[in-house]
Amino acid sequence: MRWTAIPFKYKHVYYYCVARYLERVLKRKDEKAAALRTKVEYMADRLHSEEIANIVLFYVYLTNDWELTQRIVTNANKIYADKDACDLEDHVKICKQDLQRAA
Repeated sequence: MRWTAIPFKYKHVYYYCVARYLERVLKRKDEKAAALRTKVEYMADRLHSEEIANIVLFYVYLTNDWELTQRIVTNANKIYADKDACDLEDHVKICKQDLQRAA
């Protein structure tokens, strides 16, 4: 999903510019904004793409869009529903042991 034909030297500048565009258009609350909101929600469901994930990251940062944040958290909860939460005391024992041996 490439949004532009303009070349960017740094990817993060591209991601920021797209997110800024999304922010500005979605503030207008017109027909174009409604259609674009659907695309943003579609993007939030596809964060496995580096490009989409970074655009959404900048967008959420710029807008504090709580609905989209909740959508992302809901998707993450579905993906990791069968996984236990990490117990940082127990699960990183091997790392601690390796660090102690190296010291």
